[in-house]
Amino acid sequence: MTVFRLKNNPATGDLAIYSVPDHSSTDNAPLNDPYSHPDRLQFHSGMICPSTTPELTKEVTFTIPGQAAHTKYSGQINLFAHGKGEPCMVEGRIMNLNGAGQHVTFNGTVPVNVTATGHATWLALGATNTHVVVLYFGITAAGFASFNLTVEASAYDFLASGPAPTADPGLPLMKHVKNSYLQMGRGMVDTRRRYLRKVDSDGDLFLATGPTLSIIGSGKTVSPSYVQNELGWRWRYSCAGYVRQTTQGWNGASTNGGNWNAPFIRVKR
Repeated sequence: MTVFRLKNNPATGDLAIYSVPDHSSTDNAPLNDPYSHPDRLQFHSGMICPSTTPELTKEVTFTIPGQAAHTKYSGQINLFAHGKGEPCMVEGRIMNLNGAGQHVTFNGTVPVNVTATGHATWLALGATNTHVVVLYFGITAAGFASFNLTVEASAYDFLASGPAPTADPGLPLMKHVKNSYLQMGRGMVDTRRRYLRKVDSDGDLFLATGPTLSIIGSGKTVSPSYVQNELGWRWRYSCAGYVRQTTQGWNGASTNGGNWNAPFIRVKR
C-alpha cells in the first residue's frame, strides 16, 4: 500500500511530501534527490513553485472586432491589471469555446473562427508590465463579423526578470495558523495561494509538452493557376481534443491538415 510521508532534512533545510511503499520504509530518496524521483513527489521545498492567488484569477469577456475581406489585422486586449510591475507567467483557458462547459487551454497560439480554407483568428495569452493581455492576429479571405470570447486567466509570481520564487529563510519549515492557513518549506507552499500540479485525470488545464501545430503541403504553383491546380499549404492545430484545421485546398478540393496531435499533460490548480 502506498502511503505519503512529510519529512524534513535538518542538514539542508529541505522539506518534502512523497510516496513510500509503507509506514516502515526507510527510503527517503525523494527528499534527498528530488529530481531523480519526480513521480513520487507531491512537494519539495528545493523546487520552483510558481503560484497565484484567487484575486489574480479573473474571467473576462471581450470582443474581437469585425474585419473586411482581404485584411491583415492584429490587436491587443487588456484583460486585467496584475500589479507585478513587469511581465509575469500567465496561464488560462478560453471558456465554452466548443459549447457550454467546453474550455480550451491557451497552448501556444490558438486558432478560433476558422474557415474551410484555413483563415483564422489566432489568439495568444501573455502579459505586459501592467496587464494580463490577449493578442490576436490573422488574415481574412471573405472577412468576418465581430464576435465575443470569454477568457479565464491567472497571473503568477514567476516574473520575467526573475529570480524564480524561492523559500524565505526568515520563515519556519512549517507554520500553521489555526483556521487560517498552513505554510511549508519556509513559505514555498502556502494554502492561501494556488499552484499547478500534474494529475492523471480530471484536470483543469491541458498543457502541451510539444508542438501544437503542423503544416503540410506545397506552395509551389502550377501553370496556369494554383487556384485551379493546387491543394496548397494546409495546417492542423490539435491539443487535448481541440482540433482546428484546413478542410478545403486552394483548388476547392476537400482536404485536411494531416494527423498531428500534440502531446500534453493534465494539471489542476
